[in-house]
Amino acid sequence: MKRFHRGRAVLFLQRPNPEAERRANLSKKFRGFSMGSPKAISIIGRTGWNGWAPVFMLACALAIWAVAGPGFTAGAQEKSGPLPIGMVSYLWGPTEDMVALKSGLESLGHRQGRDFVLGSRQAEGEGKAFASIFKQLAEDGAKVLYVSGIRELRAAQAAGVGLPVVFSAWYDPLPIPRGGRFQVTGVVNTFYLIAPESLAIFKKLVPGARKVLLPYDARDSRIAAMLPRLRNAAKRLGLVLEERPLLTRAQAERSINTIGKGEVDGILPIGARLNISGYALLISIKQGIPALFSRAWMAEYGGLAAYGPSWESLGRHAAGLMHQIIKGKKAGEITVKYVNQPQLVINLRVAEKLGLRIDRKVLKLAARVIR
Repeated sequence: MKRFHRGRAVLFLQRPNPEAERRANLSKKFRGFSMGSPKAISIIGRTGWNGWAPVFMLACALAIWAVAGPGFTAGAQEKSGPLPIGMVSYLWGPTEDMVALKSGLESLGHRQGRDFVLGSRQAEGEGKAFASIFKQLAEDGAKVLYVSGIRELRAAQAAGVGLPVVFSAWYDPLPIPRGGRFQVTGVVNTFYLIAPESLAIFKKLVPGARKVLLPYDARDSRIAAMLPRLRNAAKRLGLVLEERPLLTRAQAERSINTIGKGEVDGILPIGARLNISGYALLISIKQGIPALFSRAWMAEYGGLAAYGPSWESLGRHAAGLMHQIIKGKKAGEITVKYVNQPQLVINLRVAEKLGLRIDRKVLKLAARVIR
């Protein structure tokens, strides 16, 4: 009988980090999960954001977290025990879609320990760590993998562990590897990070805006494909885009942290890999610059608003796919699902601090308003 190894989530006492607080909050929802190695669940990584003083007390909130998962002997197809699911992400802790996957399975009538067992591992921003993580999960007894992203999916394929995979992802031009012995299904949100309508939303939030900073990951082909449409949309809206293509995390930090109050009327950061949104959040709060993000939690932690895919929604859709696997269906037999469900989240408290009055018609567009 194998078990997911007992593990610990260590909150490294480094620079205070808003990402860490969010992960800590998510961790509370993971009670009962079986976890992986200490590296796998580190809440603060080596790339913590600088200067976030208001959450320094977080270090006292979560120092060590360990959960042992129930044992298992077989997968769902043998009907002799709960399905062991190994969950993997590129980031530093449990993600929103992982939480939603768990709650989604429970809403479908499944119980953890009886029908499924979850183990979560994180690469902490190091793509090279994927191979060892996937292999370790296979050795620990996982029968199905769950990953957040197409690149993570391809890493699972490259690892060659022979496990079926369910994935959630934003739009990615890379083909989804399917067929042969690699059993895959998943859900893709075709709205990726930012679109022309994002600029239109920003203009509604900040009608007087003229110049908008657009820092982005220069190596991301998806962003490159979107830029011409963004430029056209900006022209129609009377906006001037100050584009800043970025190649490294250090360059992103230097470029964004030097923005002074009054230099731009807003910030629309794009890119998931260089902590671009993190630096943009800090400078927007420090300098009082309106910023529109793609992830909802950025609005919760001080951004004016967020408009983009809902990871919670992706996780719930993935739960439906995992439900079929628990019932005995093979991943390769389940059709990949495509959705387009961007959501708008507005932080009215931030708007008031910035001296902005958001029109009621705009508020009605929001899936959630933080008051």
